[in-house]
Amino acid sequence: MKFILVQDTLGTAPHLIDILVPLAQITADINAIPRFQRFKRETSNELKPGVDVEECLNILYLVACGCMHRDVDIKRFWRLMRWDFVLIMLKASQPIEEIQVMLDILSTGILKETFGPIISGDQDQNSNEKHIIERLTALLIEEPIISEGEEPYDAAEIAELRIDVLGVLDAMCETQHGGEALAKHEMAIGRLVRVMNDQLNHLYDYQSEHAMQSVREFPKPDRNLLMVRQGSNHQPGDSSIALSPYYFSNPCQHAS
Repeated sequence: MKFILVQDTLGTAPHLIDILVPLAQITADINAIPRFQRFKRETSNELKPGVDVEECLNILYLVACGCMHRDVDIKRFWRLMRWDFVLIMLKASQPIEEIQVMLDILSTGILKETFGPIISGDQDQNSNEKHIIERLTALLIEEPIISEGEEPYDAAEIAELRIDVLGVLDAMCETQHGGEALAKHEMAIGRLVRVMNDQLNHLYDYQSEHAMQSVREFPKPDRNLLMVRQGSNHQPGDSSIALSPYYFSNPCQHAS
């Protein structure tokens, strides 16, 4: 199925929306829901090994991309996307790689008058969009949850995830509806300010630590390289020394 979508995404995706979108979501639920419901991620032996959540998400993303050229198709896609499924996949207990694919999918749902899954009723639509913004901005300050025995994510991986989140929020602000939804959210602006403050503090700490490390690691010059004899009358113990001009002209060579 994925092979067919890749070969002719625009021609095939609109015809597969009604079948693939619900099927991919309920398949991903098998492993995604247990991860969502627990404080710690399920270990691999507690999950269904035959269910690849990331692959399900990749198929959804392909279908969404194939529907973006027609307004009626992309709206039909997002009417079939469950808002609870989006929230489940934006939880910090999901693997970072899967969250990032969900962010890619979500970026296709930034429409002129809606954001994310489309449901009937303006009040319900606004409420669901509010929940999605809450999850997105929470990812900016939450630490990813890992299973026991797994290596923690490094700072670069977490930073990449948060940059992807900011990319979605930035795209939201390109529409009046999305920008207003973000501005009206009671926690969104505060979390954005917090993450900017945290990142600036990390930057200052990094610069300070890097400077101190450079000072500690820079090799001390050999005193013998700094001294040359002044004439043939130099005697052992003579303190009459001079600095070699060659040393100053090429200090890196001597320091090595």
